[in-house]
Amino acid sequence: MKEDLSVGERIAHYRRRRGISQLVLAGRLGRSESWVSKVERGERRIDRLSVIQEVAKALDIEPIALTGRLSGRVGEARSPGSSEQRNPQAEAECVIEAIREAFTRPDGVVRALQRHQRQREVPGLLTLRRAVDHAWRAFQATRYSVLGRVLPDLIAEAELATDELTGDEALAATGLLSQAYQVTTITLIKLGAHDLAWLCADRSMEAAKRSQDELLLGGSARGLLHAQLEHGHYARAKELATGAAAAFESRLGRGSPALLSIYGALLLRGSVASSRQGDRSATRDLLREAAVAADLLGADRNCCWTAFGPTNVAVHRVHAAVMLGDGSEAIEQGLAIDLANLPVLERRARFLIDLAHGYSLCAKDSEALTTLLKAERLAPEEIRLTPVVREIVGELLRRQRRTGAKELRALADRVGALA
Repeated sequence: MKEDLSVGERIAHYRRRRGISQLVLAGRLGRSESWVSKVERGERRIDRLSVIQEVAKALDIEPIALTGRLSGRVGEARSPGSSEQRNPQAEAECVIEAIREAFTRPDGVVRALQRHQRQREVPGLLTLRRAVDHAWRAFQATRYSVLGRVLPDLIAEAELATDELTGDEALAATGLLSQAYQVTTITLIKLGAHDLAWLCADRSMEAAKRSQDELLLGGSARGLLHAQLEHGHYARAKELATGAAAAFESRLGRGSPALLSIYGALLLRGSVASSRQGDRSATRDLLREAAVAADLLGADRNCCWTAFGPTNVAVHRVHAAVMLGDGSEAIEQGLAIDLANLPVLERRARFLIDLAHGYSLCAKDSEALTTLLKAERLAPEEIRLTPVVREIVGELLRRQRRTGAKELRALADRVGALA
């Protein structure tokens, strides 16, 4: 779905996705088919939130999926130069709602019951691979609003290809489906939809098993680790990380860059689990093992979309220090990192958030604010939509001082933080 659709166009989009006609929607609303048609074409505007809520209920979606915001006159378009700020939580919910629809749409059931009546063209593997790569690039560029538009259709297309293709093509399509679920998992975690992310992680793992690709299994395990961490299952996550990494360990000396990257990325997830447990010794050991893999890799790379390399290991040392409450250590480690060496924008932004967190732990609020503003200039959606940023800004607001107070309040408004 395009980014700036009108309310009427959004209604038409979700109505078609639900597979219902204008007549059926009109019946649910107690209105005429002509009324629905005029709304969808933009000939009739909906100016009352109560009507938006009725339509959303009839389509089984949240009202913000139709408006993209929580307040204001819903029929009004926003001009490109408007100073009105989108509600960041509403933006995140729009993305989450769009992805959730991919799990509830009836396409899969219809295909299973009517295999002899193909409803849409099966995508080719090259087209599907390009779409998967596009989704990964969007995530790593922190373009989460784009992902809200492309992931539902990507999942549907990958599932269709997996169902309809045969032989080696079916295995390849299943691997691409696993990757589609992987990038969906980490997107949902980034936006705070942890339960839905867990479901995606499970589906990614199942598809990876069917694909018979060990690297995809490792990548899917990484996605499952993300989900476990956000649910607070730190011991289980550490066990999975070390166990999955051990499966690759014997081949590190002659391993490909992809194998080294998956292995190292699993260890880094394990270090996150250990640091959140407060286990300093295990965190140190896992980071040391990851550093060995990074040295074998020899450079900062982005194999298998991991962004693994020496700099990413250093970035995880900063994150571990923050999780262990060592603000001074996080700052010292962070100031030694050259951002230019990180190949992925999302990693750079996340590092700056961790560095700001370190400054906040040391009550260096001016430095924390400056670092968050730098991250915002670099990756505005990362700052606006990531829940942990609201927590950091909220803490800064509670300790607000005169210096930078205006800038801090403006940032708080943009990210939706409360004191």
